[in-house]
Amino acid sequence: SFCCGSHHTCALRGGELVSGTPDFTNSGDVDGLSLCWGREYVQQTDAPDDERFVQVSCGGTFTCGLTFDEQVRCWGGIGGGLRGRFVQVSSGIDHACAVSLLGHVSCIGRNSRGESSPPDPETTLGDGERFVQVSAGKAHLCAL
Repeated sequence: SFCCGSHHTCALRGGELVSGTPDFTNSGDVDGLSLCWGREYVQQTDAPDDERFVQVSCGGTFTCGLTFDEQVRCWGGIGGGLRGRFVQVSSGIDHACAVSLLGHVSCIGRNSRGESSPPDPETTLGDGERFVQVSAGKAHLCAL
């Protein structure tokens, strides 16, 4: 997994570090350590070294990651994370949203245009249907 934000990039480390550069060629050997680089504004490139991730998603000045134990942890301009257990996370410019194990969407961050106000699956989907994926944009969110 890798992502590009407004001024930074993050990727999950796979294999060995070669001459100080991450080697992402061996995707079967990912250890979950997030490596981030780029222009530093608000610690969005300071990935936590005490956590391992299965997915990372970059926003404008922040990054969120999905941990091995299904938690969402964010660093940089949006600190903290989301409560609950999740299967996928997506970051927009100033917000991030994630799909829970139960198929609900939870968000953190700016909500000036409703981008952090996800729809309720009970009222927007058919009986028993749940969300499986989200994609956050600049000031909007789409859910599948």
